Amino acid sequence: MRRTGGFGIDGSWNARGRLGGIFFVWGAAMALLGSFGGYAASSLEYHLVQPKDTDDGITVAAQRVHIAYRDPASTSRKQLFVMLPGSGSAPVVHTNLGKHAAALGFHSIGLMYPNEATIASLCGRDGDPTAYARARAAVCFGLPMHPQVPVRAGDCITNRLAKLVHYLHRKYPAEGWGKFLDAAGGIDYSKVVLAGFSQGGGHAAFLAKYLPCLRWIGFAAPADWRLATDLPPPWFSQGDWATPASRGFMFCHADDDVALWRRQEPIAKALGLPGAAQIAEDQSAPYGESHLLVSRTAVRGAHPAVAADDCLPFRGGEPLYLPVWTYLLTWGLPDGER
Repeated sequence: MRRTGGFGIDGSWNARGRLGGIFFVWGAAMALLGSFGGYAASSLEYHLVQPKDTDDGITVAAQRVHIAYRDPASTSRKQLFVMLPGSGSAPVVHTNLGKHAAALGFHSIGLMYPNEATIASLCGRDGDPTAYARARAAVCFGLPMHPQVPVRAGDCITNRLAKLVHYLHRKYPAEGWGKFLDAAGGIDYSKVVLAGFSQGGGHAAFLAKYLPCLRWIGFAAPADWRLATDLPPPWFSQGDWATPASRGFMFCHADDDVALWRRQEPIAKALGLPGAAQIAEDQSAPYGESHLLVSRTAVRGAHPAVAADDCLPFRGGEPLYLPVWTYLLTWGLPDGER
């Protein structure tokens, strides 16, 4: 297994879905990346990159690393998978998913971003129906639209992703990261699958509303919900989407006490996702071609269980949800240009 970098990673997921106080040093991070799942460790390559090393303008969570994966043994799809962690979390929480994307032929990135503010706690009780959209615009695009989410342009998700891909292209030109940059030097989102867990899944959907991406996936997300009206916020259904609804997918757990199941179907409907909800354990791919899958497997920590390493159910040494992840990432998705 090839590895680069040399920095500590702060954070581990516990059963309550919050970061523990464990500080992972280099050796522990390597063990974490190499030990989960049933992947061929000998072929996986990954890089740990501090955000501040990609752009001097990045100042928030500047030392909590991005993770970039690729698997030279897999046929490259010429497509990029980007995973955004949830509130207070970090990419190291989702190594199984990142590695599986690489095994499927994606260039794969776990992206660190400013996520200490919990979007639901800031916006759920806000009487302003635009609160969620304004908070997400700040985190995703660095727009000064929410007073409690003061994310500068340099620290926003879109800048961090672009600067990371530029960094990887400069440092490792033979690995093909440059193919995800457009002629203007930005990200070519037509080659990008945006995904995220919890808060990060909401950001993936919000980014897809304004950027024409290949696909977006919400793991236990989106969960935006207005408590005053007991309805989803209007940004889901109002205005045009740059990414068609047919390219959106959600995967949640029936026992989730954060992204409540009773809200996930109305959210999927507001987003215009095709197909009826399907129970993942009752069938195999293509799951009735559903864009909303739900698990009912008994797990330790239902909210993070659909994507976070520490709470994943395993079977035969592999994450139980590998077939679901494969479906979400690849079903109906053409291979990129060879």
